[in-house]
Amino acid sequence: MKTGDIVQVRQVDTSDHCIYAKVLDPATRLVEVQHPGNRDHGKHLTPAAEDIRTKADLQALITTAQGMAAGKLTDAQLNTMGAADSWVLTFKDPKHSQERDQLNKVIVQHYQAQVKQLS
Repeated sequence: MKTGDIVQVRQVDTSDHCIYAKVLDPATRLVEVQHPGNRDHGKHLTPAAEDIRTKADLQALITTAQGMAAGKLTDAQLNTMGAADSWVLTFKDPKHSQERDQLNKVIVQHYQAQVKQLS
């Protein structure tokens, strides 16, 4: 992570999600939120290291999802991915059981779209 990079920062308010931010000082993890429409847009934050996700982090999640066996993902596989991103855990809900057949594809596409926003 270097000055000027765009990263994701975990934000927990009404839900657990990520927002985009520009790195101002990597040594202190100072970032400026670059997420129009978000309540923190334009604010400077110093998130915990574990709450920052770089392009490399997202690419690692893609690799993990691609490496999982095709077909219905198990709860153990969802837990592995969910440790890095709680969004994945929403697919453990029985209402998503039919989507599990294509879940690695859904996860990969989700992260590939996000990678395009990062530098």
